[in-house]
Amino acid sequence: MKNRIRDIITAVLCLQIMAGGCGAAGAETAAGGVTFPVSRDPDLGSTVIGIRTEDFNALGFEYGDSCDVLFSTGYSLQDIPYYDGYYTRTGEPQICAYPGYESPVVAINSGEPVWTAAGLSEGDTVTVTLREKGKYLQIQQSLEMVYSLDRADYTDDETFVNFRPLAGGQLAENRVYRGASPVDNRMRRAGTADRLLAQNGIRFVLDLADTEETLKAFRAQEGFDSPHFMGLHENGQALLLGLNNNFLGEAFRHTLADALRAMAQSEGPAYIHCLEGKDRTGFVCMLLEALAGASYEEILADYMATYRNYYGITEETTPEKYQAVVSVKFNDLLQMLTGLPDGSDYGGTVLRDSARQYLLDSGMTETEVDGLTDWLTRK
Repeated sequence: MKNRIRDIITAVLCLQIMAGGCGAAGAETAAGGVTFPVSRDPDLGSTVIGIRTEDFNALGFEYGDSCDVLFSTGYSLQDIPYYDGYYTRTGEPQICAYPGYESPVVAINSGEPVWTAAGLSEGDTVTVTLREKGKYLQIQQSLEMVYSLDRADYTDDETFVNFRPLAGGQLAENRVYRGASPVDNRMRRAGTADRLLAQNGIRFVLDLADTEETLKAFRAQEGFDSPHFMGLHENGQALLLGLNNNFLGEAFRHTLADALRAMAQSEGPAYIHCLEGKDRTGFVCMLLEALAGASYEEILADYMATYRNYYGITEETTPEKYQAVVSVKFNDLLQMLTGLPDGSDYGGTVLRDSARQYLLDSGMTETEVDGLTDWLTRK
């Protein structure tokens, strides 16, 4: 019965989109190429394909497929995977239908936004063509993960919000916290996050994701309930950075450097977040932990705590998924920070020195980096 209902829904979607058949016809449409309008995602700068994800899938596209992408500007990407998460490594393109977002996007993972690279503007289009069924299915199946938006499915508020203090190296206890957004409620965590900020005495926030424009939109939504964040923002103690995930890009580096200068002058404790407290937050926290002398093992433990909190992934219970995340996500970020290849020795002062160099290359002076280090480690 459940499969029959699914088939009926899929048939209706296909008829709405292409006024034709479904099943094999949908696959033929995907193979022959389908053209859509595009728009720019204001959050990450990704290029949004102008169709709902379920309708896109009804045309014959499935997670793990290989696709060719051609924009009306002439910019093309060939043989790129279609995933339901950001499973490519730094600088690699993909089509991503991320849970919680209405439409799939074309993105270069942790790289220059496709919108910029393709020279796109309002009115441009993209043609997506199915290249090979299931070519990347093994990676999709190894990394696919979806978490619940229901608070009742989590043991406590901290796990639900992915909320915790940074630790490792010489980091001062409860100096910097990390977690999900206290203002963007797409993942239904904002109000709970804001209450945790108040309960833990957070006095400074680095909001990596939002701008004044997006904050205004959040405040206009029914049920917006983030009084602690808004009080900090009104006092200049919550900075809206509006960063994408191009961690090596000049805009990311310089904006982050300015924010860290301000954080080092604050009373603290500080809170760092993006939307989920996972990717952009993960990189910035890795940077600060390394600067404070944390080891590879300590940084890894904090990074993987996010996957334990959201998805229940641990080395003991789900070893294959755990190792896949370490390989594709964590080690990729560490390589980006250090410039070292896979399998490198991260012992000694390699991580700390890499973090210092990243900040120096981002425009901070030696004195400013020393000041930030002292602020992070001061007891």
